Amino acid sequence: MRTQSFTAVAVAAIVLVVLTPTVAAQTYSQDDLIEDVRQLACVIEQTHPDPFVACGGRIAFYRALQDVLEAIPAEGLARDDFVRLLRPLIAMVGDAHTGIWGEYQVNDSFPGGVPLEFGVIEEGLYVAGVRTQDDPDLLGARLLSVEGVALDELCERQHRVRATENRYSALHLLAVDSLRYEEFMQDILPEWENKKLVRVTLQLASGEIREIEYEVPRPMWSMRRPTTHIETPEAGAGGFVWSFWDSDPSVAYLRVDHMLYYREAYEIWDAAGSKDVTDEQLAAIPSATEAFRDLVVAMEEAGTETLIVDLRQNEGGHSLMADILVYFLYGRDVLIEDVMKAGFDVGCGQIRRYSELYFESCANETIDDFNEGRSVPMVVGDYDFSYYLTDPVADAEVLADPEPSFVTDWVDRSPTFYDEYLSEAYGGYYRPENVLVVSTSETFSSGFTLARHLYLAGATLVGTPSGQSSNCFGELTWFDLTHTNIRIGVSESCYIMFPEESELATVLPVHIPLTYEKLASYDFDPNAWLRYTLEIAGASE
Repeated sequence: MRTQSFTAVAVAAIVLVVLTPTVAAQTYSQDDLIEDVRQLACVIEQTHPDPFVACGGRIAFYRALQDVLEAIPAEGLARDDFVRLLRPLIAMVGDAHTGIWGEYQVNDSFPGGVPLEFGVIEEGLYVAGVRTQDDPDLLGARLLSVEGVALDELCERQHRVRATENRYSALHLLAVDSLRYEEFMQDILPEWENKKLVRVTLQLASGEIREIEYEVPRPMWSMRRPTTHIETPEAGAGGFVWSFWDSDPSVAYLRVDHMLYYREAYEIWDAAGSKDVTDEQLAAIPSATEAFRDLVVAMEEAGTETLIVDLRQNEGGHSLMADILVYFLYGRDVLIEDVMKAGFDVGCGQIRRYSELYFESCANETIDDFNEGRSVPMVVGDYDFSYYLTDPVADAEVLADPEPSFVTDWVDRSPTFYDEYLSEAYGGYYRPENVLVVSTSETFSSGFTLARHLYLAGATLVGTPSGQSSNCFGELTWFDLTHTNIRIGVSESCYIMFPEESELATVLPVHIPLTYEKLASYDFDPNAWLRYTLEIAGASE
């Protein structure tokens, strides 16, 4: 995990409170806010697997906590001003999953930040959209600085107010939040004093350097974006859809926008008591098992040469879908040996913490459910190392087992998939010669898990690396602060997928990156990532 000391800049970010008078904003008392801060720290410490590893230790975190408490004025604060205090404190955990839900109340029509849309390309940002009435020559321009602060420094500051796991994560958050909305932008730009003007320096596609001063806020409901030359099928209610590309059976296209609303995920959530659905409702929810079985059967019949898996917009959900797709394409042996056991011989895997908050969220589970067969039972607050192997000699028996219990205990949670898994009727049924996975910085959480599973199985990644690191935290548990009702998500699991010293631990590289020059050759088409993948596949657009 990332290690950093709590710098003076971060202290300054915590202490800084910008009070914006708002007639309708409720003010919370100093006493109530102090109680909420202490509640936040207590829950993070008792729930997160390793809350202080990224900030230099427990003392550093609680020193910053003390700064937050002392920064709360006697007259109290409104919600957004309180959030502004909490963000750098939570960012110290160094976990992109752990954070505040709906941090600020923002105006999408008049966001108040830089009046441009940005996208991530390589290790920078480019202009992906301009207001309809503004200069179209700015489309495709690279961002150099805002208010005189260079992009590299903006990335560093982004990490101090919202944890990022690599540069791509920082760039994505800058594009969607911190440079778009006034409420977010003032957190990373204390130099920005006149909120009615913002200065931006861009390098146009022609190479010209241009500094522009915008009056803000400006309406952002009418935008000019580069024309796209292709259309993709819409993902269905389950978050996924597949078809043959342009009716060409040699190229299959699978789009997975998210992994939230498919049957197998609901089966697991329902068993844990976090969702309540009937058998009839479950049967009506789209099944990844059924869809992917249809996909491999259709590809086998057509002799499909290339499968494109489009994960550009996939920010996560439940990761079982990743195992399901690998099973149908590559079979059980590859799923177990190359994916689920990956890295175990060097000490990798998942560590889950069974906190009090975890069991409050999972109504149908108790600590006893996880103690079956254990010589030393766990208690609430303990860590489960069942899926984490550290000694290849001591764990040789587990590694040699063709069907280890940690695999079965995972896949048997979904009856729909487990029935197919046991039968092996379609395991590894058909795999095209080329499996190309389209990734962007937005590909995150379980969406990243799907990309990583396919990477480990032998697929080719195309596009931009994910903002998710392979060694990370995840599986959120939610709670509300007592007085302000601010909703906080805290990770309950730690994932070590590659040795800490490996570059793969922080950034999972793409095999074939989309460069700025290649993006420009497509006239900055928002679907350039997919167009490039189609070009690699030799398919027509």
